[in-house]
Amino acid sequence: MVRTEQFRYVRYADGSEGLYDENSDPMEWTNLTGKAEYTSVKQALAKWMPTVNVPDEPATDNGSPGGSE
Repeated sequence: MVRTEQFRYVRYADGSEGLYDENSDPMEWTNLTGKAEYTSVKQALAKWMPTVNVPDEPATDNGSPGGSE
């Protein structure tokens, strides 16, 4: 996820995307990724996203560094 003062851009693990105008749509009801007038905004924010996603690590819930005791 990348955020500016106006926009929030997110790319999900399944490859789908979300682009939201936080000023006019603070509840993020309208996804702007499919609107041509926001293509340049999406491209500018996408440059900051990683090119390779790291797979999820198994969760540890015991609070100690390095796993379970």
